[in-house]
Amino acid sequence: MSFLPFDSSETISGPETFHIGTRSEPAVKSVLLHVPREKLRIPSFRGLVKRPRIAELLKNSVTQFPATFVCGRSGTGKTASVASFAAKNGHAAWNSLEPPDVHWTSFANSTLAAVRGSRSGRKKFGADELISRPDIKDISRFVDILFSPDRKQRDLLVFDNVHYVFDTPWFREFFELLLPAIPESTHVIFISRSKPPFPVWRIRSKQFLKIIDEKIFAFDETETAKLFEMNGFPARLAPIAYQNCFGKVAHMLRFAEASADGK
Repeated sequence: MSFLPFDSSETISGPETFHIGTRSEPAVKSVLLHVPREKLRIPSFRGLVKRPRIAELLKNSVTQFPATFVCGRSGTGKTASVASFAAKNGHAAWNSLEPPDVHWTSFANSTLAAVRGSRSGRKKFGADELISRPDIKDISRFVDILFSPDRKQRDLLVFDNVHYVFDTPWFREFFELLLPAIPESTHVIFISRSKPPFPVWRIRSKQFLKIIDEKIFAFDETETAKLFEMNGFPARLAPIAYQNCFGKVAHMLRFAEASADGK
């Protein structure tokens, strides 16, 4: 993964940059775009159970595909598992998407901040560009910048909470342009509560994408037993929680806490 040299005082302008908004309006003003530190930080989790099964699955996907799409409902442990995997990579970039990222400007800026390792910069925008749709040339230019061959490398780029941007007018174009452009030295992981809202069979047939769903990410019986032991819950509750909660870690912990309180 490549990224542009960037610091908190740099202006995002000039021939190396792209037009983040639409081309219909001339740039009329300069605004400071600041990305919260937590948004770009790889999440950490206390009491995390080591799951070599999932680590090996992600490792294999990285070596075999340009991108991995991890999907599962809240509480399945997908973000914790990917975060643990990413934390062991010395050149990983992380972007936790939020509702404001439905705006192309916000999404593009935070993604560049993630790969550049900086959280703010200046860029000229037209008055309406924070809510405008980019055209395909803008998206293509953005992808080219992310993977510019003459820049430093990022081995891993993770987008968490991708479901927030599913309904935007630009996400499908971005997704379909990004995957074929990913260089061999880079892997991209998308984390979402559901699969993409458009067909991906063609992308998968070209070996661009591996999809891992919540059935695979769910805790098995051995992992559930380790989870209960690590958190000090009675071992006898582990198989009951596993059967009742279908391996969803957040649900099993709530079950264990409620059972312990009820004794």
